[in-house]
Formats: sequence, C-alpha cells, structure tokens
Amino acid sequence: MESLPDHVLSDFDTALKRLNEDLFLMASIARRALTAARSGLTNCDQSVCQSVISDDSAVDELEKQVDEDGFDIIMRFQPVASDLRQVLAVMRACKDLERIGDLAVSISRRACQIQTYGARLESGLIEPLFEQALELFSDAMRAFAQRDMTLANSVILRDEHLDAAHQEVNGQLVERLQANAALAPFYIHLLFIVRHLERVGDHAVNLAEQAVYASSSKDIRHFRHGGPVRVLFLCVHNSARSQMAEAWLRHFGGDMFEIQSAGLEPGTLNPLAVQAMAEVGIDISRNETKSVFDLFKSGKMFHYVIAVCDKASAERCPVFPGITQRLDWSFPDPSKATGTREEQLREMRAVRDAIRARIEAWVSAKS
Repeated sequence: MESLPDHVLSDFDTALKRLNEDLFLMASIARRALTAARSGLTNCDQSVCQSVISDDSAVDELEKQVDEDGFDIIMRFQPVASDLRQVLAVMRACKDLERIGDLAVSISRRACQIQTYGARLESGLIEPLFEQALELFSDAMRAFAQRDMTLANSVILRDEHLDAAHQEVNGQLVERLQANAALAPFYIHLLFIVRHLERVGDHAVNLAEQAVYASSSKDIRHFRHGGPVRVLFLCVHNSARSQMAEAWLRHFGGDMFEIQSAGLEPGTLNPLAVQAMAEVGIDISRNETKSVFDLFKSGKMFHYVIAVCDKASAERCPVFPGITQRLDWSFPDPSKATGTREEQLREMRAVRDAIRARIEAWVSAKS
C-alpha cells in the first residue's frame, strides 16, 4: 500500500475505519442481545425475550453490510500484507458475531418455552455461565480493538474454564432431569441453553484468534486444535536446566507433547547434567544447545514457553507469534555450584529431581 498515492491511502483508511465501526456496532448489538436474553431467562420476562427475537434482524443486516463492504474494499484498493489482514479479520469476525446473535435468540426462544416453570428456574446454575460467556465475549472484542495479543491469549486459555463449568452444570441438570421426569421439558431446554453459552465462548475464542491474525499474520485456528501440545523450555545457556526439563517431559509426556529447549546465550552441554540424567536412565549426551532467537526468527510456534531460569533472565526472551502461554518455573542455576565435583553433582541432582517433580505434576494436571 505504500506505493499508492496519499489520497488513495486516505480513502482506504476511511473505508477500513467505517468497516471496523460497523463491526463494533454489530458486537454491541450482539452483546446487548445476549445480556437481554440473560435477563429474560433469569427474571422470567416474556417481553424481554421477545424483544431479543424481534431485534435479531439488525445483526443480520450488519453482517451483510460488513461482508459487502469488505469485498468492495478488496476490489477497489487491492490491499496487501497488513492492510489485507485488517479487512479479512473484520470479515471473519463478523461471522462469529452473527452466530452469537443467533445464540442469544435461541436462548430467548427456549426461555419463552419455560416461563411457566417460574420459580423452578435454575438461575443459580445458569448465571455463572452467562457471566463467563459475556466476559469472554467482551474481552475478545477488546483484544480485537486494541490488537492485544496478551488479552487474546487470555481469552483462549480461559475458554477452558467455561468448558469445564459447562460440563459440570450439564451433569447436574441431567441428574435433576432423571430425578424429576415430570419436568423433563424444562430441563431439556436448560440443557440446550447451557450448550448455547458454551458455544458463545467458542465464538469468543474465534474472535480472539482474529485479533492475533490481524496483529501478527499468524492464522492459528488450526494450530489450536488437535495435534501435540508444543512446548519450549528456556534457560540462559540451554546447558542443563532446560535440557533436563525437555528430557523429563519427553519421558513422562509421550505423544502428548512436541518439545524443544533453547537458551538466551547458548553454551555447551553441562557434563554434570548428562551424568545426573544418566543416573536415572535418560541419555541426553547427544543433545545440542540451541538459541531461542534462532527459533523465534524461524517462525516456530509454541503453546507454552516455560522459563526454568530466573524471571529477570526469562524476560529477555522474544515474544513468539501466535497464542503462547508463558510460564515461569524458576530453578537454581546448577552451574553456579561450587566445591568439589561431587558437591557440584549433588546440586545438579537436586535441580534434576525438582524439575522432575514439577514436570510430573504438570503432565498429571493435563492428562
């Protein structure tokens, strides 16, 4: 776009600004619909639920407008690189906003069907799901507006909590349905409602992914789903702690993980680390040390970057593209141990065993 005349660039910026304004208007309407559906369900308010249903056309019309305007921008200005990403991200995001609007309508329709049950409404179970879904939705749009990769990452990770809450509430509703067969229609509607709220979280995740795409050019939609969890262990020299962590996770994690380790200032493999790991039956003698900056420049993507050095050193690590959770597992630097070789080896063993315990607990939590 830099080669285009200034007045064309100005026209493009104006069109893109208008496109974003329509998207955020659409988000505001969809969020208002979801909030109203919550109120109508919780307060057994038939009129509020009906208003959500009747107002759904506004979201649909905006989706069509964003779609048409997006294609018009592409045809008129033929944007490339980051400019094209901005347009595509908005066009993709509007699909998820339209679906969230549809889910608010579906919740309202089911709420209308169970109005007669009134006081039996399980608001205590449903309310926390609404709260989480609305929070994820709001944060996803804020991440999109501010191109905030950290917030986008948070939305994607927190969706797991909504999924877990959905499973728990779903189980409780099934139990109550089985115990109260006469109320089966009521509980079936509630089961669909909690499923709709879980789907709102999924669409919030999609919106967060588009924030990442618009900011970094990385399309992480397929990176997030399926395949092993990619983990990078980081320390200063990649000579001991990160090498042992990589070996332990490979030992305990099996096919669940794809693992690498690297250093900020890669050195040589510490022979005491090799000996300490050999004592527990793990051979790292052929491992090579690697630079974290070489991995960064290659465009490698990781689900987790785990620093096993001190936090101050870890902060020198570059920010990897995509959705990456940074963890700080600080272990003492065994290379700083003094005394005889046996005393240094004893320190290495202590760090080895501490890393093992942390890895075992982490793998167990994810299994």
